[in-house]
Amino acid sequence: MGKGEWSISAVGKVGAVRLLDTELRIEPKVPLNQLFFILSRTFGWDLWREETLRLSTVDDLYPAIFGLFARSAEKTVRSGIFRAYRERRSSENFIRGRWLVTEQIRTRQGLQLPAELLYDEFTADVDENRLLRSAARRLMRASDMSPALRRRINKLDAQLDDAGVLAPGSPLPQIRFDRRNDYYRTALGLARLILEHQSIDRGVAEVTGAGFLLNMPVLFERFIEAEVVRSAAAFGGLIKPQKRDYLDQGAQVVVKPDLVWVRGDETVSVIDAKYKAEKPAGHPNADIYQMLAYCIRHQIGVGHLVYAAGNERPTEYVVEQAGVTVVCHAIALDAEPGEIIAQVDRLVARSHGDWGRAEKLEVT
Repeated sequence: MGKGEWSISAVGKVGAVRLLDTELRIEPKVPLNQLFFILSRTFGWDLWREETLRLSTVDDLYPAIFGLFARSAEKTVRSGIFRAYRERRSSENFIRGRWLVTEQIRTRQGLQLPAELLYDEFTADVDENRLLRSAARRLMRASDMSPALRRRINKLDAQLDDAGVLAPGSPLPQIRFDRRNDYYRTALGLARLILEHQSIDRGVAEVTGAGFLLNMPVLFERFIEAEVVRSAAAFGGLIKPQKRDYLDQGAQVVVKPDLVWVRGDETVSVIDAKYKAEKPAGHPNADIYQMLAYCIRHQIGVGHLVYAAGNERPTEYVVEQAGVTVVCHAIALDAEPGEIIAQVDRLVARSHGDWGRAEKLEVT
């Protein structure tokens, strides 16, 4: 493109990107209420039901994310800032914890003070609080935040001032939840969303910018995975995400479906999610070829492709020579939450081969 010109293509993302004084907003086709329902179900947040009324009056993803994070983080901090024991090393003028005598001799050359120590400290400078504070700091850079919301975010940052801030671009810590920190779950889910899904946060030639983008294909695939695991529990077996196998004897051609449903040594079903921002040339032929390879590898007669409604209509493709049927499902993400769940339940019932149950769910 020429100087000052940009090329914009469908990338399957929604949100906002700022470049200098220009902001590009990509609105989701899915209503915000349903979008946050999908996020909550995917990441296990106890969030959607209590936020439904607020979201029904909001039509902009960017401030909706900010407001949700502020409310969730404030609720979490009001319940008490989480603290835990953390191992520290320091040089001090009094003895506590474990005195590192060998280190003392090496670094202090026989001097008794300051002492080289190793001890456990009960502190708020833990990963949970670092994630919250880093997300708050990230939002403080947003230029279009309302003054009232900015004051709330600043207050949250001050309340967490004992915690460090994660370096930009560093890997986010993985949190293990238990009864002590489980009340942080929703706020940390939103914090991770903010920190993982920022778009441009670095120099681009002479232009700098910031943004917040949701990767809809990834979100759709993870949502389908979470809901299939939930629904398949009624039938038994195990759902294996991204199960890696090989199509050929020489182990050169990798096949890795989104979901492989197994029971013992038997493969019950193969499911692949295909959110597409636009229909590429030849669609859905490439998807059919891929699913055919999955079915051949796993020696099953039916494979299931799952699309977001609007990108593919429900249909079946029968490959007689291979004895394989590929079934395409379309999940309407703009439906009411209960109907979205029912759509996945029907998909799972059909994947299990329980056509009667699927038809009954269709009727109800």
